[in-house]
Amino acid sequence: MSDWYRRSEWTDEIAADFETRLARARPASRAQYLSLQGYALLARHPQHAESLLERSIAANETAEIPRAACYLALSRLAQGKRDGAVAAYQLAIDAERRNPAF
Repeated sequence: MSDWYRRSEWTDEIAADFETRLARARPASRAQYLSLQGYALLARHPQHAESLLERSIAANETAEIPRAACYLALSRLAQGKRDGAVAAYQLAIDAERRNPAF
C-alpha cells in the first residue's frame, strides 16, 4: 500500500482515514501532507485535489504555499477553471517573491 498521503483513489473511507491521520500529524507537516495528497489526486479526482490544496494554502506554511498553489492551478485546469488556475499561479509567484529562499 502506498503512503497514506499519496493515494490515487478517493472514497469516503479513504478520505476519513486521511483526515484521521492528518489530525495526528505534527501541525507543521499538515500543509505538506495536504499538498502531496492533492497532487496524487490530480489525474483522477481533480475536484478533491482542489479542496485539499486550498486547505494546504490556508494553513499558511510559507514553504508550502508555492508548491500547493502550482498544484492547485493544475487541478483547476483539469476542471476547465482557467481563471482560477491563473489566480493560483499568481498566488504561487507572489509567495515565491515574498520568500525567494523557498
